[in-house]
Amino acid sequence: MATAKKPLFSKQLTESHGKIKARRAEMIQADAEDASNALINKLKSELRQIRLKKMNVEDISPQSTITLNVVEGTFDGEEWIKKLNDLTNKETLKEIELNTAKAIHTKWFEAK
Repeated sequence: MATAKKPLFSKQLTESHGKIKARRAEMIQADAEDASNALINKLKSELRQIRLKKMNVEDISPQSTITLNVVEGTFDGEEWIKKLNDLTNKETLKEIELNTAKAIHTKWFEAK
């Protein structure tokens, strides 16, 4: 004799607490892992943008035989070094943020 199928409402009432908890845990874990991956990708993108800006500041190669990129009009050495220092600091801090995010991801989401 075939067993009668229960309606969903009845199944939910009789399903074990462990099964319900496990399904919820899987969804919560997936959301948290997605958020972690999104943060890592955002930080990688921000780091690339900082590095591109820094490359522009560091680009003092000749555009032609008589001019340099960095010397567009009047060169201000103090302003140039401030920009380079600021971008280098931002790069260093962003690398720390990214490495921290990766370490947290590894600790919490990678099987051991």
